[in-house]
Amino acid sequence: MAHKAYDKISGTLAIVSTAHEGKLSGCIINSVLLAAGGKLAISVSKDNFTCGEIEKSGLFTVALLTQEVQGQVIADFGFKSSAQLNKFASWAYVKDKKGVPCLTQDVAARFACRVTDKVDLNSHILFIGTAYEVEARSESPVLTTEYYKTAKEGQVPAAAPSHVTGEPGWRCSVCGYILESDEIPDDFKCPICGRGPNMLVKR
Repeated sequence: MAHKAYDKISGTLAIVSTAHEGKLSGCIINSVLLAAGGKLAISVSKDNFTCGEIEKSGLFTVALLTQEVQGQVIADFGFKSSAQLNKFASWAYVKDKKGVPCLTQDVAARFACRVTDKVDLNSHILFIGTAYEVEARSESPVLTTEYYKTAKEGQVPAAAPSHVTGEPGWRCSVCGYILESDEIPDDFKCPICGRGPNMLVKR
C-alpha cells in the first residue's frame, strides 16, 4: 500500500516557534534540512497558525526534541493551535535576543534563524533561514519520526506531510492520536494524552 512507502521516510521531530507583536506560537515539524553557511530549511504546513506568524515576523527557532520528550509536549505542540492558546504557558522556556521562545526541557539543540527566503509548496511553506544563535542543549538522542511511531507508538498530526488519510482506525478526540486497529483493546490508554477508550471516535 502507498502509505507504507511514506512510512519509510523518517525525519527529526522539532518544535518550530516564533514571536510576532508579543504573541508566541509554535508547532511540531518533521522536515528540517541543514545547508551550508549556517542555513536551515524547514517545511511548515499552511494550516498551522505558526506558519503565518513566521511569515509576519521573519524569524523562527528550531528546537530538536529528544527521545525523552514528554507525551504532553507532543499533544500540546502537535495537536493544538497557537491561534486559540499560548502553548508555552504550561512549559518552561527562554527567549532569544529577538524574543523568540524555546522550551528548556527535552531539547537536544536550538537554532534561532532569520528568514532569508521562502518557497510556496502548495500545502506547505519552505522557509530558509540563516542562524543567528545556535546552542547544543543535550547529549540525548534526537526524536525521529520512526522512533516516535515505533517506540512511542505515536501518530503524526493531520497537517504533517507524512499524514495519510482514509485509513481504518480510531482517533482520540482529546489529542488527535490515531489507533490503527479495527478493534479497541479493553485496556487501551492513549500514549499521548493518557485518556481511555471512551475518548476514541471512529475515523
